[in-house]
Parts: sequence; structure tokens; C-alpha cells
Amino acid sequence: MYYRLRTVAKKARLAVPIGLSWGQRTVEPVPDRDASAEARLIELESKLSYQEMALLETSKVLAGQEARIARLEATISSLSDKIKELSREERSSLPANERPPHY
Repeated sequence: MYYRLRTVAKKARLAVPIGLSWGQRTVEPVPDRDASAEARLIELESKLSYQEMALLETSKVLAGQEARIARLEATISSLSDKIKELSREERSSLPANERPPHY
């Protein structure tokens, strides 16, 4: 436990403890805030490290999804081009006014 030396000030608005006069020094215990502050600091550091890990994992997943989306967009574009090409070939191979074979 820590102790603090305190002088009772003359102009203080606080009441002077019984048995003390103005200007007299007292020794009073200081609450053990260091232990609780250190525990809170450790807890905050732990939470921060978990948040950093979660952020890195999320970033990796996001990067993977972006790469997959890029591949899918390229595949869609390629398939769309093939469909357009097949559609053009089909139109050019059939005469416009020819009857189907089942008639």
C-alpha cells in the first residue's frame, strides 16, 4: 500500500479532521489503484490483440473473395463472348426464309 504525505491547507474548503490543526501534516493511505489499473490495461491489451487477429483474418477472407470475384467476372465475360459468337454463327448458317425440315 502506498502512502501520501498531505498538508492540511488553510484555504481548503474541506473540514479539518478531528485532532489536526491547519498546516499540520498527515499521512494517509492511497488506494491500491495500480493493481486494478494494471489488470484493466492487461484486459484491454488482450481485447486489442483479439481485435487485431480478427481484423487480419477478415482482411485475408476479403482478399480471397476479391480474387474469386475477379475470376468469376472473367469467366462470365468469356462465356458471354462465346454465347454471342455462337449466336452469330447460328444466324449466318440458316437462311432467313427457309422452312424447318418438319413441314
